[in-house]
Amino acid sequence: MVRSDLDTAAVVAAVRAMTEATRDRQERKVIIVVIGGGAEPLVARACREFLARGTEPLAGFTVTDLQAGGLWWEIAVRGAGPEEDDHWASGELPDPTASPVLDPQGEPPHFPDQEEFDGLLDPVRVPDELRDTLPGSWRRTMSEGSWNGRTPGDAGGTGDGGDATVAGVGGPAEGLCHTGDVAAVCALVDDLHRHAARKNTTRVIHRLLGLEGVPELLADACFRDDLMPVLVVLSTGPAGRTVRDLLTGIATLARGPLRYRALVLLAVACWCGSGGALANRAARRARVEITRLADRDPAVGPGYASDPGSGRLSLTLDLAHEILDAGETGKPAPFITNLVDLGEHLIALTAAHCPAACQDEFQETLDRILDPGKVTLVRSELARRAER
Repeated sequence: MVRSDLDTAAVVAAVRAMTEATRDRQERKVIIVVIGGGAEPLVARACREFLARGTEPLAGFTVTDLQAGGLWWEIAVRGAGPEEDDHWASGELPDPTASPVLDPQGEPPHFPDQEEFDGLLDPVRVPDELRDTLPGSWRRTMSEGSWNGRTPGDAGGTGDGGDATVAGVGGPAEGLCHTGDVAAVCALVDDLHRHAARKNTTRVIHRLLGLEGVPELLADACFRDDLMPVLVVLSTGPAGRTVRDLLTGIATLARGPLRYRALVLLAVACWCGSGGALANRAARRARVEITRLADRDPAVGPGYASDPGSGRLSLTLDLAHEILDAGETGKPAPFITNLVDLGEHLIALTAAHCPAACQDEFQETLDRILDPGKVTLVRSELARRAER
């Protein structure tokens, strides 16, 4: 999608990104749709750019607006369509909300406008029942210090604490994988996923946050290298929407570093679920808010956000940059694939170290929230596009 009310350069940049992203495909054709009309010069320029890059414009259409009864008609593109004007196809749009694609609750899909899209990521007032429950990690505006009273290497979950050396997000690094915490994150996502199918998701999230230890576990899941990839890999399968809703809930209720990290993880989860528009907005919000924090907080300082020694905030900003660069170039960064691989490895490690009495229960949980086939598809698609 391109804002054609910007300038010709926007259309040219979009054409170049699209042709670059599809250059390995044997047969490439494109359909151009103009919403609102009045873009004939831009359509002509787009056609020239596509043809110059070996992509054939198959057809072109104009629609007055995206609503039931909106008028549409075919427009001329170079090398496509009938030669006589009286042969152009036209008609009226059906109701877009009557799409046969239904969400898990069986409701027609909702199409948020730009303002609503932004509103999904705005901070919200913390409910009264959670004001005394959420720990300092959810309210902290500074980035230094322990975010939940523990360091990333401390075991905080339940179950067998089998350890393993894993690779950190930023490259080879040693850390402990506490399998009890991994199992706890999977159980939490499973609980939310099963209840959200029957109830209001926001209410279920608030109920879970009221349980002892859950806010701390979620902060760990967002910050720790041995838990963060678990959320990412779970976003690829049946619980993908649940993970995105959970991260959105964390981002809107938390403040400071936890909010920024949840926004970035939401962006990664959206990449895995083909939600590019929301991914871009979430990453951009994180980058803007971190930059504003560095500019206005004297304890942080203007150079803090780019200082490698600043820890969590610096890593969050780096991830946001990676995601935005991926969107602008049409090539997702390999770090997303690495997170998916590491998340799958951590879950397999947990299953191997799970006590015998809990193995069946843990496997049943995984069967509900993780689809190995979907993980393979997401990994293959990300790898294929990254190679370009």
